[in-house]
Amino acid sequence: MVTTAPLLTIGALAAPTGVPTSALRYHDELGLVRPETRVAGRRRYAESAVRTVGAQQGPLDRGEPRRAHER
Repeated sequence: MVTTAPLLTIGALAAPTGVPTSALRYHDELGLVRPETRVAGRRRYAESAVRTVGAQQGPLDRGEPRRAHER
């Protein structure tokens, strides 16, 4: 039997990362973090997205320009 981890809503991703949902939508537009799927038009993220968003947010919190950490 295969079990899959539950997918996170955008709000559930925003809570532990401290990144507003509007910023997560922008990250999606830029291709920085993509939802695994959409259910009824709503984004659903894998749990690994928490680490991805956190890694992206660190440089921004330190004042580094966005381009510096997108490479």
